[in-house]
Amino acid sequence: MTKTVDIPTDGNGYYHQSQTFAPPGPFGFTVDIFATLILPAAGQVQGTVELDAPSGTAPQSKTFVAASGQKISLGSWHVPHGNNVLVISGQTVPAQPNVNITAQVEADLAHF
Repeated sequence: MTKTVDIPTDGNGYYHQSQTFAPPGPFGFTVDIFATLILPAAGQVQGTVELDAPSGTAPQSKTFVAASGQKISLGSWHVPHGNNVLVISGQTVPAQPNVNITAQVEADLAHF
């Protein structure tokens, strides 16, 4: 499963995007997460991907530094049933103000 979103940067090259989602079915599952962030010009992306679950469990997060277009592994994550919140935030290096970063997030069922 791949999800693509556009994330605008502010006047200083910082970005922040939150999305709510509920996994299909009545159970949680474990997935391997990969992300690719694509800038409109050459550079790097520094940031954090965080998953906040509705069940009160501790948030899962991963900090990363990647070149534009570089696919990075964020490891295996457990996605609980219910309305989860996925947050992608960080900054571009060098700063790229007022542009859209394209983020492609892939989730593959783990251990299959």
